[in-house]
Amino acid sequence: MAAELEKTIVGDKPHSSGGDEKKTHSPYDLNASDNPENIITQVQLRGENYDEWARAVKISLRVRRKWEFIDGTHTEPGKDAPELEDWWTVQSMIVLWILNTIEPSLQTTVAYAENAKTLWEDIKERFSVVNGPRIQQLKADLTRCKQEGAFMAAYYGKLKILWDELTNCDQIPKCTYGACKCSIGS
Repeated sequence: MAAELEKTIVGDKPHSSGGDEKKTHSPYDLNASDNPENIITQVQLRGENYDEWARAVKISLRVRRKWEFIDGTHTEPGKDAPELEDWWTVQSMIVLWILNTIEPSLQTTVAYAENAKTLWEDIKERFSVVNGPRIQQLKADLTRCKQEGAFMAAYYGKLKILWDELTNCDQIPKCTYGACKCSIGS
């Protein structure tokens, strides 16, 4: 009986106050501090910084347990599903969060999407263009990068950013076919 008194209800599942059980989260949960005006990352999409921006937004949405709406893990419920309204509420919130991280001059050029996954894919298609000139620019920046009296940690950070961006741009293609004999992965 004492054990039953110690139990509390969190979400839909009972949990003991002993801390041995983990709270389950609904993908539709929004915190009291979540609102449409939130700026979820200080990195603003300016066009040329897509990779940095996408990484920052992805991390921020993962922290909020909302990335699954972007990567397609959590799909739209059926038209008669009781959680459909909650799904659209979260979609709208994510869309606004993403738009809040885009430079105002670019916001008007981004597709008007109510679905966060559609918006994300449109932005990716437009701004994640990997091209030869950008790779060449990064290589040139690396050859010109000098310590010039900066602290070693700052110099290393500057180099690391350039190397990471170059690595992201200049990725080795991978074969996506299971039984392929193209030898691209060899």
